Parts: sequence; structure tokens; C-alpha cells
Amino acid sequence: MLDYTLEELGDVRLKDGDGAITEFFIPTLDQVLEWADDRAILQLDIKQGVGFDRVAQVVSEAGAVDSALLIAYGFEDALTALAVDSTLSFSLTINGTEDLEALDAAGIPRDQVVAWTGVVQVDADAPDVWQMLDSLGMASSAGAIFGLEDHIAETGDPQPYADIANGGVDVIAAGNYRLAYDTVAPGQDMNAAIAACAGQ
Repeated sequence: MLDYTLEELGDVRLKDGDGAITEFFIPTLDQVLEWADDRAILQLDIKQGVGFDRVAQVVSEAGAVDSALLIAYGFEDALTALAVDSTLSFSLTINGTEDLEALDAAGIPRDQVVAWTGVVQVDADAPDVWQMLDSLGMASSAGAIFGLEDHIAETGDPQPYADIANGGVDVIAAGNYRLAYDTVAPGQDMNAAIAACAGQ
């Protein structure tokens, strides 16, 4: 594994799809949180070796609690972050009543959780957990990625995106986000939405 200082990484610029160097650089978490303020909600995927408490502290000190969702891979991670700031929100795996009961037993407020329900499989029926969470008023998310998006590309039929949304899911993780957006929110201008997020 290569080690670089923050200063060295600051000199790196991203390339576009044609290989041309752009003006875009690798931002720090503080810079990303500042950019997202009143503009977007970030999902922060905190990788192994990075302390949940450290990330929670940065988000809290930046006043970015309302624009950051921490992806937790277990209740302990969420509890570690909540010890830093009790108002933080999380993406946590919830696949049924057992997980929901464990969430409650851990003392993690339901209204601070977006339930991750997993990656949707090709031709799979809508999981019961989607309707359960929807009936409880609890936000949920699911992935329309990997095999499902390959299937959508092969068939040219984006209906699975709509099926997921109609099943009660609030957030869809999609690689082909433009097609997903156009399918779930027809008639809305995604370019205008992106421009608004970019502050243009």
C-alpha cells in the first residue's frame, strides 16, 4: 500500500472519461461537508481502519449532522458515533423485525436510521421488509446495482427501478443514476437538479 501525505494528494487532479486532466482535486472531508451544506446529503462509507468516532467528530464539529449519513456495518459503530454526537444519522442493515428489535434494544433511535435492505436480485419479489418499514414511517434504501443493472442494460427495460420505488423504498443506490431518476421521477429535469447541487 502506498502512503502519501495530504499535501502530496493535494497536487493530484482527476482525469475525465477521455483521459484529460481536469481542475478537480481530492477534497478533504471538511471540504466535502462544507460543499454539501444545504445542497446534498452525503453517505459516508467509513472503511476499516478509520475510527467511527473520528469521522463522527469531524461531522459534528463541521455542523454537518443534517447533511451526512454514516454507513455503519453494525450497531457498535453507530453507538460509538452517537457517544460523540447523539444527533447523528446512519445507514444500518435492517432486514426484518429481528433487526428492528435489536436496533431498539441497542437504543439507536429509529428516526436517525435509513434502513439498508440489501441489493435487489433480478426477478425477485419485493421483500416484506420494505412495506413493514414504510408502514412504520421508517426510511429505507436498497441497491439496484450489479446483476440487476446488468439485466436492465441487457433488456432495455428500466421498470425494476420503478418497482423498487413503488415497493416503499425511499433511496435507491444505482450506478445508472440518470436512468433510475428518469424512471422514478419522469418529467423532472435531472440536469437542473445537478446544476442546483453544484450551485450553478
